[in-house]
Amino acid sequence: MNSKNIKTASLLSAIILLITLTGCGGGMGGFFKGKTDNIETYNFRQGIDSVSIQFIEGMPPSQVFIGTDFSTGLKLKNTGAFDISGNAEVTISVPDASAFNFKEGNKKQFVMRGKSLYIKEGEEEVMTFPMKALCFPGYAEQIVRNYTRKIKATACYYYETTANADLCIDTRKFLRAEKERSECQMRDLILSGGQGGPVGVSRLSPTVIPQSTEEVTVQLAISIDKLKGADYNIFHPDAGCADPQQLNRVQVSVEMGGEPLECRPSEIQLKERQSVSMICEKKVNPSLGAFLSPVMVNMRYYVNQIQLKDITVEPPPLEYGQTVNCASIGGAQAGAATTTTTTTSGGRGDGCSSTYPGRSCRTVTCNPDESIGVCASRLGCTTGLCPGGDYNICCP
Repeated sequence: MNSKNIKTASLLSAIILLITLTGCGGGMGGFFKGKTDNIETYNFRQGIDSVSIQFIEGMPPSQVFIGTDFSTGLKLKNTGAFDISGNAEVTISVPDASAFNFKEGNKKQFVMRGKSLYIKEGEEEVMTFPMKALCFPGYAEQIVRNYTRKIKATACYYYETTANADLCIDTRKFLRAEKERSECQMRDLILSGGQGGPVGVSRLSPTVIPQSTEEVTVQLAISIDKLKGADYNIFHPDAGCADPQQLNRVQVSVEMGGEPLECRPSEIQLKERQSVSMICEKKVNPSLGAFLSPVMVNMRYYVNQIQLKDITVEPPPLEYGQTVNCASIGGAQAGAATTTTTTTSGGRGDGCSSTYPGRSCRTVTCNPDESIGVCASRLGCTTGLCPGGDYNICCP
């Protein structure tokens, strides 16, 4: 066989082999012909929340009897862009510790992953705190009839927010000829909607300062905001949630092109409804011209977060003139007399129920800026018929 026929035979053999391989549906040595799905990704660094805290419906109930067991339940969800991996705790508290008993303690630790590039929703957790309603202050003396207080859920946890952006840096901005065009335009960048936490960057403002023909200083002004209201308190990352001297202090570090910038200050003091700025710098060669550079701003802090819910404690249905045996139940009036005389509208008595059947005396919580008269009118209550202080009033 001549060389030309040998080449032709070799080419035909190669074509046959290729057809055979591409025709194989699977198995060793074959090509995969199946359909592959694209992995879905998410813009997870957005939003102004970190942890969502909600009382579970009916936990606690709005009303319980003295001596009743009940539970306070919370649903927590990490709605931010940072994994809570430790140093996180929820505490349940009440104004009068003697009026309630926490049967299994009032604190719990939690760990929850947040949103990420491949995870659209952060983790959630349900917590329950078994409790018991005890005899509340003023019950034995009939000073207070219906006892209303706020159960407070407080979460304390370490958190971080990271803002990423591509920023145009033009090292020849002030050296460039008027008609010379740059690769990109250096301008302020506005960041809105947060970056997955209650503290976030709102503006990046770059500028360049010529130092010599061989060096310019890139200066970056960064505006940082507290993005949540009064129910979110921010603390220094080394302080936890206890030291009021560390309130609203945040540690910040900044990188440009993967290299750290020198910033002043390195810690900021947040202000309510007002941006706080810091200046970061880096010296570069002016021959770089105009280019896009990735900027990363990392903010570290603790969050102290509060949720409130009202609960009213009442005596259970009793025969006329009887009271609960507080000595056996416990609470503020433990050891007090187990029977009292019925009250009247005179002296320290209660004229509420006799004047308005179906109403009773209860201690109310009013807004700080309103008088007791305005508060009572808003709640549909009447003043002047109940003993025991201005805020113990006659209500439906």
